[in-house]
Amino acid sequence: PTWGGLELFMDKLRTQVGLPLFLCNGLLAFSLNLLSVQLVKVVGPVTFVMCGIAKDVLIVSGSVVVLGAIVTGRQVVGYAFALLGIFMFQQAKNKAEEFSVFEVCNQ
Repeated sequence: PTWGGLELFMDKLRTQVGLPLFLCNGLLAFSLNLLSVQLVKVVGPVTFVMCGIAKDVLIVSGSVVVLGAIVTGRQVVGYAFALLGIFMFQQAKNKAEEFSVFEVCNQ
């Protein structure tokens, strides 16, 4: 096998990006992963996913308002369902005691 692609990559890495910047980027990405793991431990995996969905909705909404991005009807419906899911999750989380009573009554 030829390693021409790897040599070209390494040459561009040294000349255009620089090894220190490349290493700092890797360290930052690794640190972000460590922080994400710690955050999941604190808030729980479902809340973490809900925050990710809320972030996506905010990014798309911001691009529509600030950049004038075009959003299709299907996207609007999808994000409306995402927002509804976040709302329902928050309601269920706030009323967790009622849900646990429901489970006891159903058994």
